[in-house]
This record gives sequence, C-alpha cells and structure tokens, in this order.
Amino acid sequence: MEILETFYGIAFDILGFVDGLKKEANRRGIAESTLKETIKKAINKKIRDLKIRNTYGIVNMEENEDDGSDSWALILSKIQTFDSLDPCFNIIDEIINIKTGFFNLELPFEIGIFKVDLDKNTLELSERPNSIAKVSEKIKECSKFANNFRNLYKKKFNERIESSYVLLTYSAFNDLNNLDKNLFTESKLEKDSYFYILDNDSLKYLFKKIKFLKSINTRLFWGGYRYIDKLFVPPIEFEDFENVLKEHKLMIITGPPQFGKTYSAFKLLWNFYLDGYTPVYSNEHNSTEDLENALNDLRPRHIYYFEDPFGRDQIKGHNLRRDFNHFITTIKDRAMSNDFLVIITSIDETFRKFSANVTTNLDIERYVVNLEMGSPSYDYQKRIDMLKNYGKIFNCNWVDNNTLNKHIFRKVKDLLPTPLSIFEFAKETVYDMDLVIIDEKLNSTSDRSYEALGEALLKLNDRAQRFLIILSIIQPPTFRDDIITCARDLGFDDISNNYEEIILDVKYVIKFNGDDGITFSHNDYKRALKFLIFRNSDFNYYYYHKRFKQIFEDLSRNYQSSVVDFFRDKFLDFPIDFQVKYLVFLLQNEEYYIEIAYILYHHFDKIDRFVRNKLMKVLSDYPDEQVLETISEIVLKRFKDITPNRNRISIIENLSQIIQRGSGAESYLYSIATKYQDKIPRDLGEKIINIYYYGEKLYL
Repeated sequence: MEILETFYGIAFDILGFVDGLKKEANRRGIAESTLKETIKKAINKKIRDLKIRNTYGIVNMEENEDDGSDSWALILSKIQTFDSLDPCFNIIDEIINIKTGFFNLELPFEIGIFKVDLDKNTLELSERPNSIAKVSEKIKECSKFANNFRNLYKKKFNERIESSYVLLTYSAFNDLNNLDKNLFTESKLEKDSYFYILDNDSLKYLFKKIKFLKSINTRLFWGGYRYIDKLFVPPIEFEDFENVLKEHKLMIITGPPQFGKTYSAFKLLWNFYLDGYTPVYSNEHNSTEDLENALNDLRPRHIYYFEDPFGRDQIKGHNLRRDFNHFITTIKDRAMSNDFLVIITSIDETFRKFSANVTTNLDIERYVVNLEMGSPSYDYQKRIDMLKNYGKIFNCNWVDNNTLNKHIFRKVKDLLPTPLSIFEFAKETVYDMDLVIIDEKLNSTSDRSYEALGEALLKLNDRAQRFLIILSIIQPPTFRDDIITCARDLGFDDISNNYEEIILDVKYVIKFNGDDGITFSHNDYKRALKFLIFRNSDFNYYYYHKRFKQIFEDLSRNYQSSVVDFFRDKFLDFPIDFQVKYLVFLLQNEEYYIEIAYILYHHFDKIDRFVRNKLMKVLSDYPDEQVLETISEIVLKRFKDITPNRNRISIIENLSQIIQRGSGAESYLYSIATKYQDKIPRDLGEKIINIYYYGEKLYL
C-alpha cells in the first residue's frame, strides 16, 4: 500500500543553450562540442555530488549525459526547515554558480519548482515504475508551464528572457513564507494565467545572502538569519555599535541573555559584507590557543565575530585572563595597520566578572557598548515591531485577527521581555486562536527569558546576589542608608562595608531615582530573581535554606510590612512548607489579615485544605469590612470546595454574626443563603435573609 508524501521537484533548463554555446565557442576559439561536453559534465557531476552529500534530501535525479538535452531535474524530500523551500534555493545556488572550468562563463538558467506526491517508502524512485511515471509527468507539466510562460512573455513584451529566473507553480508558491513571497512577482500574462517569478536581480540578491551565511556557518541558513535584512529591529544603541567599531576597529557588545547581542552582531556582519568585507564567525573557543590561532589569521577587509570568549575562566588548562591583555592589544595593534574589524559579544555579568580580574593598561570600557533593559534598548514599540515581523514570517493566525493581536500587543507591555522570547512566542503560536492557550504561551516563553536572566544573576558574586534579594524585599525606592542598616541588621558586613563596590557590580540591574533612591532598572530583573532563589536544583535548594530563608525571616523582625507584601506577591514561588509556616505566623497579627484574605482568594486551590479552613474560620470572625467581603466572596464561589460541611457552616455562622448592614459581605452572604438554601441549616438561612431585608439580628 502506498503512503503518499509531498516531494519537491526542481527542473533546470539552460536558456538559449545552442545559440549561446555557438557564440561562446567562437569567442574562445574552441569547438562547440568541447564546450558543451565540459559544461554538461560539470553540471552532472555537481548534481551527483549533491545527491551523495545528501545535505538537501535529494532522492532522485534525471541527468543528461548522452541525449543532447540541456535540461535536468531533481526530486527532493520536503525537509522541515524554517522555510520549506530553503533546500531548493541552496541547490539552485550551487548549480547556477557552478565552476565550469571557463572563467566568468555565466549560464542563464530557467528553473521551475513544483510539488509531487509520491510513495514515502520509495527511497530510490527508480525502484517503483509508477513513481517514475508520476515524476516524468510532473516534469513534463513543469516544462509545459515554463514554455507557456516564455511564449506569453515574448508575445506581450516582444523580447526573449535572456537571464536566469525561477518560476514557481501555484502550490509551491503557497509553501513560501510571507517574506519570500515578497521576493516573487505575480505575473498575469493573460486571463487566468498566473506565474510567480523570481527575476535575475532578486535571485542574485538571494545568492548573496546564501553566500554570506555559508561563509559564516551553514547551519545558520535554516533560520531567521537569512531574513536579517527584513526582520532586524535595531536597538537604540545600534548607531553606537557602528561608530565604536569604525573608530576603534574593536567593539564589545554586552547585555542580558537573549537580548539580541548575537543578532545585532550578525546585522553588523551583513552591513559590512555589503561594503565588501568578508565575515568570519567563531563560537568555538575550546582553548586560548583557538583564539591565538584566530589572531594569527586576521586578514585585511575581513570582519571577525567572536561569540562569548569570556564564558569560562579556565579553558583546557589555559587562563584566558592571563592572555586577555595580549588578545586585545594584538587586535588593536594589527587593526590600525590592517583594515579589519573585530566584534565580541558577552553577557554583561560574565564580562564584568571576567574583566574585573584582568590586569591591562587598556581602557576596556571605550570598546564596550551595553544593551540594557532599564533604558531600554528595545522599547514597547520596537518589541511590537519585532512581534509583527515574526508573526508575518511564520504566518501566525493571530496576525490578521484584530481581537487576538490587540490582546497580544496589550500583554506585551509586561511580557516577552527579550527579542528571543518574541521569536519563540511567534514560532510556537502559528496555529493558535484560543486566548487561553495564547496567554499560557505568553507566560511560558516569558518565564524562559526570566529564567535566563536568573542564570545571569547567578554569575554575580554572593554579596551582590544578597544585595539584590534585600532590594527585592524591602519597599522601593530603597535608599543607601536603608540598605546599609538592613545589611548590618542581618550581619552582612561585607555588604555594608563595600556598598560602592556592589553598586558597580550590579550597575545594569539597578537604577537611581534621585537622592540615592535605588530600585531595579527593569521589573524583569525582579521577576528573574525568583529563578535565582526558588529554582529547583541542588544549588538553589541550598541557597534557599542557607541564604534566602535567613534573610527573609530576619527581615521580618524590622521590615514586616515589606516582607509581607513580598510574600503575598510571590506566594506560589515559595516552597509549600514555608507557605504554611508563614501563613500561620501571619495569623498571629491582625494587621496582616487583609494580605491573608488576598492570598486565600487568589490561591485557594494551592493551599492545604486544613490550613485554609483554619485561616477562613479565624478571618470570618474578624470585624474588618474588606476582609469579611473577601471571605464571603470565597464562600460563594468555592462553596462546594470548602469541606467538611461543619467547617463551612461554622464560617457562615461567624460571618452572619459580624457583617454590617449594607456591606458587600452582606450581599454575598444573601446570595449564599438563597443559592445553597438546601445545603445550610434552615434557621441560619432565614437569619441571613432577615438581616439582608430588615437588618435584624436574630441570634441562634
């Protein structure tokens, strides 16, 4: 039984082969047959090599050794890539730009791309006669399609096409993403005759991008890097990147993880590539020797990009810190006498930790440009622009749905903090139309970015981490004296005695609000702290019990209000045993009953049943209108979840004794008595109704 699968077909035909061959042979003074044989052998060899390499999933080919034809065809499997036709474009690039042995001989090709459904179990199509017939039929259809296009073009414009172009069938065109569709021109040469053409200039531009990406790293072809000229949204510092690089020949981009450092670096590579520079990309720094080898190979009119060479202190026995001065000095000395450029990227905490221990006579900061959340490098509008770009390239359903995209754009004000989180969200929501699912993915992709930020904060020294935890707990804006006093109260003399040094350590994470008032430079850093404190790992389990728990409990003595607010807002991040312990602790102080009621309302299902029953029973007997209203609303909404029944009745009885005439709690209690009249004692229900209508207290 056949199981059909979609394959792509590519048909190549040399335009005007006979006429062009004769003219070129005469110009070179060689026989036509010699030139023709050389060209065909070169193309056949290239096609066979492509199939052997199996890079692009070629499963069958039709080559022409002896039949005098000047056409070829390939069938390749539909590889799952960023764009379904990426392998086709790569193959076209390799064949059109083939080396024939004749310098500067450009052959004009007509290329048709079509789709064909074949038996997926057929690895070699020659094994299945029916597959051979189907492929031959499709190739003939494609050839007829191309002939029809050429004839109609000549009829309309009275001239032949003499330069290379790509022609897509309608079904193949529909497989393109929106950005690639824009490369093609829809041509209607006569009624109901539509053709999708990539002309020679667009084809050359595409090949230029392919050559750029292959010169860096072939794998990067499969992704958004091919569209960097269309997708890139520059951070506000991008002009600084270019200025520093041109002036000093060396530029170091630092910033938070996932914040566009690599993408910005590649955009710089692309810009300088268009100006004639050769790009070189390196992210394999297994030893200092690797960097030394790279230094020895620095060439004029090249632009080099080293991605995060500072990620490790010790690399295969070599100390990069020891050689860093030599590394930078060598680049600077050679760059002044040779026209080459060097870009380095690093997570800011990694670079600061690294450079703090480097002895150098260079002013490193002059070469550093930092991407910042606090400024921010990407404001709301820039992040919306990114989201629109990625939504279009992935053909996301929500792009053209006004309700969905307005909802998403509104949420993005507080979520999707980094360029990578925006890219991942678009990639994961291609088919989503449900608001609940979209919200879940907004939160999950954002959380991955916050976790990455938390990982970056782990690279800070211990005292800087404790400083940030204190800052996150006590109410902002926090002042210098508050921090120092708090640190002394906690016994953290290494913070109180080294305040200025710590400020330098965390300078990108915090900001000043006049008169030394300190807060986080961006709320996302505060969100990231939960992954630093509560992440489920052996290190963080130790860190929580030995560091955070101590800080939290000690701060409760002198900064109770701030600590309670932090506990309320981060409730679900705390371990369950600590949730219970601290809720019971708060129950001892009526001042915090409102916070307990808030936690009960928002996290009812997350609190142990026995604990919440105890909390609700105590709060239902506390004469505060806001507390009583919250507890009454919980009883109405979660009536069946409050068990056993005796606890539920006891809470309702407490409320009926204490509620005020005309309060919100009275309305909720009346709704309970009427909605669940068969679930509560009759006399209790009548009492509540009488209170509601007459304000009478009929005590039981």
